Amino acid sequence: MAERLKRQFVLVATSAVFAVLVLVLMLVNRMNYLSLYESSMDTLELITYYGGALPGRVGNAEEDVELPRAARYFSVSCDSGSGELNPVLSLDGMSTETVYELSMLALRAPKDRGVLRAEGKQYFYARRTGEQSTLLCFIDASKDFKELTRIVRDSTLVGAAVLLFFGIIMLFLSSRAVEPVVKNIESQKRFITNASHELKTPIAVISANTELLEMMNGSSEWTDSIMHQVKRLSRLVDDLIVLTRVEEGIQKELSRQSFSAAVRQGTEAFRSVAEQQGKHLTEEVADGVTAIATERELPELVNILLDNAVKYCDKGGTVRVKLTRRRSRRGSELTISNDYAEGAEVDCSRFFDRFYREDKSHNCKKEGYGIGLSMAEGIVRMYKGQIRALWRDKVMYFIVQLPS
Repeated sequence: MAERLKRQFVLVATSAVFAVLVLVLMLVNRMNYLSLYESSMDTLELITYYGGALPGRVGNAEEDVELPRAARYFSVSCDSGSGELNPVLSLDGMSTETVYELSMLALRAPKDRGVLRAEGKQYFYARRTGEQSTLLCFIDASKDFKELTRIVRDSTLVGAAVLLFFGIIMLFLSSRAVEPVVKNIESQKRFITNASHELKTPIAVISANTELLEMMNGSSEWTDSIMHQVKRLSRLVDDLIVLTRVEEGIQKELSRQSFSAAVRQGTEAFRSVAEQQGKHLTEEVADGVTAIATERELPELVNILLDNAVKYCDKGGTVRVKLTRRRSRRGSELTISNDYAEGAEVDCSRFFDRFYREDKSHNCKKEGYGIGLSMAEGIVRMYKGQIRALWRDKVMYFIVQLPS
């Protein structure tokens, strides 16, 4: 229990920090990109304003003019009638094929400004359409994008280091953080265990005295009622002891057990119970299905789910039992369902809470104390499996997946 709480604490805390780091890194890197984009667009706006060449620069000759962000740019004019491309300003090292490719991409682009890629490099472009020609201006942004990539890589590495450091700190602090919770849970378990054992003696005395009264004076509705309640209390005490043992996570030796045999035995045991209540029970059990489990608790798991299904099945309804092998991963899947028309408003997520009952008044129309499904969840968890409940189309489903 303590180890599981520590793992959950570290996982939740680290996940929260991870989410914050990812958000911060995304915002910072996004702002860096937008800053580069806006400054480059401002430069292109200035270049297009001067007709494709900034003042002081003609052809490949450049005077002492400071360009925004030391921009390496070139521009092309496209004749509106003939579609002929004429260089306004060329850039050293740029091939004619690359200029043509970028020009075609810019002319076909849906927007008048943006980013293009050619020969593994990134270029910002701006397009200004006139009456006789279309001016295309480009900035070589490959160095800027390399710098952005480096910043992203470095910030990711720093974020990973921070996350690792935080996780190590949380690992050391987790014991102290969960200690009050663990102590509280352990105190509750000890109380339940001790109370359960203490209750056994008075229950046995009440049962013996009631039997003695029946021997002396004969059976009556009063003695029958007492014996009925004594049996219910005895079952409750036994269930509490089992539940505490399961929740304590006592390590038991798991071995390969016949899941098919356990399900068939449970189904046969509850078939007569269902028939007495006017309900039907059907089974579809695959042969040779196994599970990594314990010999004692596996049948108990099946009996708990069958007891719950028969108890809450609609009158005249059907309880269905299906056991199959899982195809996607090695394991088995047990599905026990029952007709339950009134399940639309039921909160299935609370079924596995200890002492939870759908009837909040806890009357005795349906016997039980609401701890059976909690026991089932504990057993499945001990087997490192999964259990879930869902309601669909007036049918309640309990699905158990166990490794095999």
